[in-house]
Amino acid sequence: MFVHTPTLRRPRSPATTSKTPTTSASTYKRWIVGVAAALGLSGLTYIVICGYMALTLTQTHKQPLVESPEHYGLSYESVSFPSRVDAMRLDGWLLEPTTGAAPRRPIVVVHGWKSDRTREADQHMLAIAAELVRCGYPTLLFDLRGSGRSAGDRFTLGVQEVRDVGGAIDFLSQRGLASDGVDLLSYSMGGATALLSAPSEPLVRAVAEDSGYADLRNLLNTEVPKASGLPGFFTPGVVFAARPIVGGDLYALRPIDGVPTLAAHGVPLLVIHGQADDFVHVENAYRIAAAYGPNVQTFYVPGANHVRSYEVDPTTYITRLTAFFDGVG
Repeated sequence: MFVHTPTLRRPRSPATTSKTPTTSASTYKRWIVGVAAALGLSGLTYIVICGYMALTLTQTHKQPLVESPEHYGLSYESVSFPSRVDAMRLDGWLLEPTTGAAPRRPIVVVHGWKSDRTREADQHMLAIAAELVRCGYPTLLFDLRGSGRSAGDRFTLGVQEVRDVGGAIDFLSQRGLASDGVDLLSYSMGGATALLSAPSEPLVRAVAEDSGYADLRNLLNTEVPKASGLPGFFTPGVVFAARPIVGGDLYALRPIDGVPTLAAHGVPLLVIHGQADDFVHVENAYRIAAAYGPNVQTFYVPGANHVRSYEVDPTTYITRLTAFFDGVG
């Protein structure tokens, strides 16, 4: 007899277990991927922009020198010497007083950002130096790294320029001109560099600084957005990107911190600043002077813009400057 054996079949799963992921879950995943891609692209764009601005900030602008000491009837020697540490070749002029002048301490002139030994002080640097030489001061005008005829292709806003100031002092010492020390006359970034250098330089006897900054962080936070047209949140990225270029943290550069040491060591300080300075605000000068204390000498010039105090009042400028150096023991 034929017996029918029933076929066993796998029971069907409920309809809900065989469904593909819901539309909402798929959309959410696509949204996450899109956001991640956008953030990655934004981050990359931020890095590229900050890197470009760091290169722009430190880019040199070498130009032919605009005049020479001969235009002022000065005796001079073309000189070159190495910076400290990295032996960067620096080029300059040693301006010499006429024979028979009373010997005085030499003055090292330190120019500022995007300038050189002739363009500083709105192209009045040689005129100022000529007055110093006529008063008997041997004067060393030289180009910082990346400027004028000196080697280098980057500014470092003071981080490495301190090596250049050290090299200039060493040069004068090796020439036998610094037996009684040296004085510094400095402008803008050069003023800040002089304040960074002088506290640890035993041969520095006096510092005159014109239009220097007290704290680079504040200046960068104000000026980088102005120069670039970028929002302020880019500035920290620019500073970070500049680290390998300049060899340090620009935000950590605070010339004002060494000023009390100058006062403690009895190194006289003359602070010069135009009260109409729209680049390095005169508030920087007030802070530097306050950090030095009651014995600081100041010369604030109404109506003068950045490094233009001499241009506004040349007679008083030279009188105050030579009286300051003459009065240093």
